[in-house]
Amino acid sequence: MEGNGEVDVYGGKYKNLIPIKIGRVTSNDNWPMIYIPKEAINKLSLQKGARIIILMDLAEKTLIIKPIQA
Repeated sequence: MEGNGEVDVYGGKYKNLIPIKIGRVTSNDNWPMIYIPKEAINKLSLQKGARIIILMDLAEKTLIIKPIQA
């Protein structure tokens, strides 16, 4: 993390990122899953059943999770 509020993620620059937790991809009956930490759920004001969109940044090889309105 740099002093100017940017986080260097695999050589890319993103502003306003808050490191939450390092995790792993797991699976449930051969279905890959990613756990979203409770702190992230709280900061995004998500509740069970909330709709989210998962975006891929192919250039940076990252996932972005954003809440969406129904």
